[in-house]
Amino acid sequence: ELAQKYNLVIEFYNKKDINSLENSFSQSASTKFFGLKGVAEPSSVLASEYKELIIKKEVYFKSVTIAGAI
Repeated sequence: ELAQKYNLVIEFYNKKDINSLENSFSQSASTKFFGLKGVAEPSSVLASEYKELIIKKEVYFKSVTIAGAI
């Protein structure tokens, strides 16, 4: 509903797409539990035009993680 209200696009990436990236990402609990290189950083790179991570992941309130790429 939030995405629809603000006309935002939501994209999903599978394990193959995330793990195929050659970038080095910050450690993530997703590696231990799901075998992923990460979530926030790889997803931001996949969604970006130039595939360059510019903001390493930051965790807020122990539950919200963000990262940025261009």
